[in-house]
Amino acid sequence: MKTVALSDIVKKTSKDAEIARLDVKIILDEFLYEVLKEIGRGNKVDLRGFGRFEVREPTLDSTRTEPYKRKPTRYVDFKLAATAKKRLRDAGWIIPRDA
Repeated sequence: MKTVALSDIVKKTSKDAEIARLDVKIILDEFLYEVLKEIGRGNKVDLRGFGRFEVREPTLDSTRTEPYKRKPTRYVDFKLAATAKKRLRDAGWIIPRDA
């Protein structure tokens, strides 16, 4: 499995859409900036047909008898959309049904 860089996506998109690479790069950079800005504000970002990003906090371990003393942490969770899962399955990728 290889890693695909943003520049690879820009190059492919530019060729397929017949748009200048610089224009595609500017649009993708702005799109990613807006997504990160909304996530940073604590908002959910729902990209229909692709997936949903949301900021979450880990649940506390309810089996502990004493208070849990740790700085609260937050993380970004991503859930793949059902249509994206179906496309990946149809393309021959192996994705567990409960993913």
